[in-house]
Amino acid sequence: MRVLSKEYTLFKWLPPKRRVKLSVAFPSSVLSVEPSLYKKTLVSGFIARALAIFRVSNSYIYLDSKESINDLRILESILRYITTPPYLRKYLHKLRSELRYVGILPPLALPSHYLGEEPLTNGMIREGIVFIKSGRPYVYVGSEQLFRLKAGRLRKDLRNLQRVTVRLVSIKRKIAELVSDEEIPCYWGFTIEIFNSLKELIQTKVSRDVFAILTSKRGVAIHECISKLSRRKGGCSEVLMIFGSPKLDADEIAYREGFDLHDYVECIINTAPYQGVRTIRTYEALYISLALLNNELLRYGIQ
Repeated sequence: MRVLSKEYTLFKWLPPKRRVKLSVAFPSSVLSVEPSLYKKTLVSGFIARALAIFRVSNSYIYLDSKESINDLRILESILRYITTPPYLRKYLHKLRSELRYVGILPPLALPSHYLGEEPLTNGMIREGIVFIKSGRPYVYVGSEQLFRLKAGRLRKDLRNLQRVTVRLVSIKRKIAELVSDEEIPCYWGFTIEIFNSLKELIQTKVSRDVFAILTSKRGVAIHECISKLSRRKGGCSEVLMIFGSPKLDADEIAYREGFDLHDYVECIINTAPYQGVRTIRTYEALYISLALLNNELLRYGIQ
């Protein structure tokens, strides 16, 4: 069997940033069908893995029922915990009941989660937390010694135990500098934002520069949607994929909230045509839809 040379493979570590950001919106009730905290933890881990595997930039969780407020708290806590580099977790996450079973989850292994045995090198970008000592800011990046934060445009209003991203300027002199998201050269992970309703999410996040896609049983094949995106004048800066709950599609949730979601989306897709089961759980839909979308975006050069 002929082995393709490295330049033709579709694997690269560190993974490249997407040219067009990919965001995902899903409801708090995604965990509602799971009967125990143990299973809710497992599903939260599945969701985190799906978002990371397909290089999602932003995850938007919207509250779709009062009954799922507790599930929202569980999901948010677990996602924030698992996206935190392991060497920072004891500083940023207190012991609480919803994190009881996080030990069963496989490592997320994001590019920002450097392994402990990896040597520090000049120019390396790391996640860290701030410690203020004698009025001066230092940063802990997982090593035995703290790094002094170099003065710069980003070094304003820092607080103790604030999470930051830094570049290691000098390993020998233990100096680091803050970097912005734009300066990170690879895919770094996803953010987590919470909204009180689907309507609030749509009004906050959907704009002319966002290509919003609704997943639904009543949708078309995905290639028709991405073909439309490829022909869009001016392109877009973000693709937003909107998912519904285990019981209702997102447009049905919107109708219950008193607005028509179809007025805000560019297309409606069905990523599992003629599905063989009565219902598809949201976390299952995430894997199916993001895998198909990832390949379609690659095919049309929208990466």
